[in-house]
Amino acid sequence: KGLEFPFVFIAGTSKMFNKTDIRSNLIISHQMGLGIKRKEPENIKNFDTLSSTALKLFNNSAMMSEELRVYYVALTRAKQKLFITISRKNAVKYLNDNEYLLANADTISPYLVKHASDAQSWLVKCFLKHPDAHSICVTDPEPFDTDSRVDIKLVDGAEDCSAEVKAEESAQPDVDILDRIRK
Repeated sequence: KGLEFPFVFIAGTSKMFNKTDIRSNLIISHQMGLGIKRKEPENIKNFDTLSSTALKLFNNSAMMSEELRVYYVALTRAKQKLFITISRKNAVKYLNDNEYLLANADTISPYLVKHASDAQSWLVKCFLKHPDAHSICVTDPEPFDTDSRVDIKLVDGAEDCSAEVKAEESAQPDVDILDRIRK
């Protein structure tokens, strides 16, 4: 199975997937070849060709598969506790929208998985389908209950991030520590 660790932390789940390769005018795949967009000089506009569209779909599928594989590996490495940070602006609305999407479905639609823009989209949908989904709460950060099977807290990150940045900007270095380092 691979290395395991007592505690695993997964951060940065709200970072958008990097799709710059499939948005370029020249798309390359080792398996499928080359795809080039058609340029129309009169309108100064580029159009997808059949080959560029096929390569976009192929490369996007490969990229999403790799992202899923990486998260699967990370999610299966915790021996005792797994911590995943998910910070979302308007967290209550985000949860309600996702609950509505999944309300009458037994499983998560492959369409929702394929068209996710970040890992937190996958994770929140999985958490909402979990049997203990009733434990999800939107709250201020507080210590996790280490005895529970599932303890999910989605933090509304709209205001908290700006306060942290202001605190970091106003922080002054400790002169005593700087003197010790210099010696």
